Amino acid sequence: MPEKTYTFRAAEEADVSDITAMHRRSITLLGRSHYTADELESWAAGLDDAFYKDALLTADLFEIALAAGGALAAISATRGHEVWFLYTDPDHAGQGIGGALLTRAEADITTRGHHIFTVRASLNAEPFYADHGYRPVDYYGHKTRGGLILNAVTMEKRIK
Repeated sequence: MPEKTYTFRAAEEADVSDITAMHRRSITLLGRSHYTADELESWAAGLDDAFYKDALLTADLFEIALAAGGALAAISATRGHEVWFLYTDPDHAGQGIGGALLTRAEADITTRGHHIFTVRASLNAEPFYADHGYRPVDYYGHKTRGGLILNAVTMEKRIK
């Protein structure tokens, strides 16, 4: 359970600029434990509002978490049986908000009749997903928007 108070709601087009900035911040700061500065810049390259405007239309569920005062704390989206993305602002990492959004994403996936959850995760996120019952099924090279190949992992969690 989050140590701080957060509110959840569907992402809206008016949130897109804040989402884009927070996503870049999450990548470049939280990814430092597993990736070089060049790899992180390649991963964050090309992040723009158009991606998130499209995601609003194509995600099954696209939620944001807001901290007290309205600051964007985290985002998540689902597609099919996949946790498509989940990013936490570094100022809110370790507060339980990522786990809360993951639980909400899994509930959405289950509601749509799926019995397995998948996620394509960065190596720095692998322990987070493992702590929530996900197991690695494939390590692979992910081509970033900037053109570099980053080590990544596909993970899954089965519902009994």
